[in-house]
Amino acid sequence: METGAKDKNTAEYVVARLFENWIKKDWEEVNRYVQTTWLYRNGIDGFKNMFGSIDVAGYHIYGKEAVTDCRHEVDFRADIIFKGKVVMRYGKANCICETAEYTSDPKGIWGVNPISLLRWRK
Repeated sequence: METGAKDKNTAEYVVARLFENWIKKDWEEVNRYVQTTWLYRNGIDGFKNMFGSIDVAGYHIYGKEAVTDCRHEVDFRADIIFKGKVVMRYGKANCICETAEYTSDPKGIWGVNPISLLRWRK
């Protein structure tokens, strides 16, 4: 496991912390790293309900692309346990910087949009 960032308010950092807490299935902590708007719309059990049955064994952060000053895409590999075997899935976590729900602002905090995690590829 690798965070890829030491600065706590970066897209890479929130993706890493989300994965670390997903591995532990600590849904309360996962919610600290989810996009504010997504959490507002889906509630505190939204991530758990959508992803709780997916077991993550590990992850790796490869880098990011700054799409705008409020949207970064973080490249990752997730090691998923599927039918007793670990399979690697690659993707881009869409991270949004917000000051409040529906309010993108580069002075806000970064959060992962969970739906973007579903765009895995082999």
